[in-house]
Amino acid sequence: MERWDNAEIWYKKDDEFKRPKGIVNLKLYSNDNMTTRTAKGRLFIELWNECLQEFRREFSYMADLANLSFSHTVVAGGIDFQWSGYDSPLSNYIEATLKLMN
Repeated sequence: MERWDNAEIWYKKDDEFKRPKGIVNLKLYSNDNMTTRTAKGRLFIELWNECLQEFRREFSYMADLANLSFSHTVVAGGIDFQWSGYDSPLSNYIEATLKLMN
């Protein structure tokens, strides 16, 4: 395990299948539109969340076939994202999902 101020890396060797698997967590802190403090902000983040879920449904079919997954959770002060999958296509998948949200 490696640690920095705002990050950790855990590593466990896969002796059975010889396939490295990665899990990437990202927390996006935001106070745009007072997302958790006002009714307008909560409505904005709820609509954004619904739109992202709809895009994910269309986007995730091929990812599921490749054993890649992506999830997000709206929390107070931001959004938590998590990607997981086998390490070779994982970086491409993360990049594609971030572009989807752009």
